[in-house]
Amino acid sequence: MSQSLSRTVTVVAIRMFGLLGLMIAGLIGYLVWAYYFAIEAERAPFSASAWQEKANVYALSNDPGCVRADMALDIIATELLLGKTVAEITQLLGEPDSTSPSSLIYELGQCSGLGWLSSVLAIQIDTAEQAHKTRILRVEP
Repeated sequence: MSQSLSRTVTVVAIRMFGLLGLMIAGLIGYLVWAYYFAIEAERAPFSASAWQEKANVYALSNDPGCVRADMALDIIATELLLGKTVAEITQLLGEPDSTSPSSLIYELGQCSGLGWLSSVLAIQIDTAEQAHKTRILRVEP
């Protein structure tokens, strides 16, 4: 084999291993993203009655699946709660599953793309007692 052909084969092999390395890194990156950020739900129109009927998502099972994330995605996309008072939010969504001075938390079920993490709709409340941010968070079960 000539030295020129040997060098060409080496360059091609290096490029192929580089491409394979990028593909593996991309796959690992996707899996990490899916574990922490992906939501296993498709957006569905919010319905106050359906939301409240599905409250207490862990009442029947420790593995309920993704129960209310479809409507939570709609709440976030339409900015339905932004500017509403805590009283208006609880009238619409019912009593939160947990609270703090600056947030209301509503359980959604296990909606993570991978893993067994539970998901919640977190509504941040400002000093005027109004919602100013809504997002879906992962919490340990």
